[in-house]
Amino acid sequence: MTLTQSGSGSELIKVLKNAYEKNLTCFNVVNVENSPITRAIDEIQKERIERKQSENRVLFDASDNNSSGMELSDDE
Repeated sequence: MTLTQSGSGSELIKVLKNAYEKNLTCFNVVNVENSPITRAIDEIQKERIERKQSENRVLFDASDNNSSGMELSDDE
């Protein structure tokens, strides 16, 4: 748990980023709504969402026999 007035301590932000990246549960209390800590945590959460979405993308579906839309004849 962190308790900070401004949420702008660079060492604190570094430690929090490290904790979040290791999937640790963190509670942060600040009295500045858009503090650097809050922005850093928002950034980490957005990166996680983007990473999950990119992991779930299907680039090629091998079950589709004719995925290119072209048919090949025996001559080719």
